[in-house]
Amino acid sequence: MEVSLKEISKIVTGNTPSKKNKDYWNSEDICFIKPDVIGSGIDSITTSNEYISNFASSKARIVDRNTILITCIGNIGRIGIVSDKKVAFNQQINAIIPDYKINIRYLAYVLLFSQPRLNALANSAVVPIVNKTQLGNFKVKINPNLESQRKIVSILDKIAKIIKNQTKEIEHLDELIKARFVEMFG
Repeated sequence: MEVSLKEISKIVTGNTPSKKNKDYWNSEDICFIKPDVIGSGIDSITTSNEYISNFASSKARIVDRNTILITCIGNIGRIGIVSDKKVAFNQQINAIIPDYKINIRYLAYVLLFSQPRLNALANSAVVPIVNKTQLGNFKVKINPNLESQRKIVSILDKIAKIIKNQTKEIEHLDELIKARFVEMFG
């Protein structure tokens, strides 16, 4: 079935608590997610390079685990899943909180494979942007059977793991080639 994201989820745009208020940024209570934390696959969000204090929580948009974070400015369509504890996130990211019975990783894969369509939707010549309304109206095809979703996720997770391992192998072979080159030619 084809549905818009707003039909199956709540969408929340992030924000940044004021950097001028040092009390918001003086402890590591809550992960603060920016696009640079989210990679090119489906990342599990557990840590960050910035944190906010509990004092800042009333000034931040905070979501719980099993929420999809998707970049909507610049590198459109990078996907992360909040997998540990609550996180805050900035305005370059939208949170997708499913309110429909759906496997969270299944929806993340649907969005990941919809990345080219999301990029085509971006409305700026200089910095691509997909706003909250556009994201909410974005249509995705969903298999309504939860067991089928689980099987699809299982297969795609195995493929993603193979790709990750082979990428590491290629990186190691690259290092070996460089080392051999230096050994042979100085």
